[in-house]
Amino acid sequence: MDGNHQVSVTTDDPVSAQGALEWAKKVYDEIVAAYGFQDQEMNPNNASNAVSQVTEDTPICPIHQAQMVKQQGKFGSFWSCHQRSPDGSWCTYRPSKD
Repeated sequence: MDGNHQVSVTTDDPVSAQGALEWAKKVYDEIVAAYGFQDQEMNPNNASNAVSQVTEDTPICPIHQAQMVKQQGKFGSFWSCHQRSPDGSWCTYRPSKD
């Protein structure tokens, strides 16, 4: 483990998203407790630093009908679909930055 822990969940059901988010926070806290974390300024008791919050503003990938995940890249944050295409490659759909 390199200290850059991530836990993600995918669901098509907004009702189950809250339960999935709570599960992801619990799993993330367990991982941090077992292995530590890389960024010492990050609060290990606040899993929301590493878990994308699911809200009504979370876009849905029109290709895979899956909720997208907010990612932090070297040029800033962006929404990413974490599904694979039929050929095995990762989905490249990105919503416009309006």
